[in-house]
Amino acid sequence: MEDLVTVKEFLKRHEAEMARDLLWRNGIEGVVVADDCGGCRPHMLYAQTAKLLIKKEDLTKAQEILRDI
Repeated sequence: MEDLVTVKEFLKRHEAEMARDLLWRNGIEGVVVADDCGGCRPHMLYAQTAKLLIKKEDLTKAQEILRDI
């Protein structure tokens, strides 16, 4: 597996998923990691954040895209 880095953390899973989709539309693949039982128990996420992970090589471009959100 390639090296993945956290590009941004979100308080809500759906916000991380929308950001992941925005990156995908700009040619960057990402994955959302959140300990909320796959979305079945969103209340569990309040103690943590949802992390958006991308390839290390895409970090600079992704940060530019996500700068304003």
